[in-house]
Amino acid sequence: MKTFHQIMEYLYYKIQRITRYSDTSSLNVHVPFVMTGVIFFYIVDFWILYHYIIMGYPPYKDMGAVLLVVYGGGLAIWLSLYFYYRYKSRDYRIMQKKTYEHTTSLWAYLFMLTPFVGLLALAIFNL
Repeated sequence: MKTFHQIMEYLYYKIQRITRYSDTSSLNVHVPFVMTGVIFFYIVDFWILYHYIIMGYPPYKDMGAVLLVVYGGGLAIWLSLYFYYRYKSRDYRIMQKKTYEHTTSLWAYLFMLTPFVGLLALAIFNL
């Protein structure tokens, strides 16, 4: 469990630094929004693969389940990340520690770009 917390701290710190000049950085909740979007696109990748490989039909055939995953899953992920960082002011302590200041941002970039590359690959192969 300690490794999970270290990974989450690293991702929080690096995403905060990567997106600090964007328009969303004025909000104190922009990192959970970014992480929710990225995790959500991971879920979309797996959802599409699940429907084509396991179920054998495209996901748009079952639109009710797709909307349930979109709204329910997105809200649940954002709430869990928001409360994870706001509980006991974990977000402020992560930014004050600066333990990840001199580490590479490569893993954060890979975390943020991989689901979009997956979606591009699925689109190229007509899935």
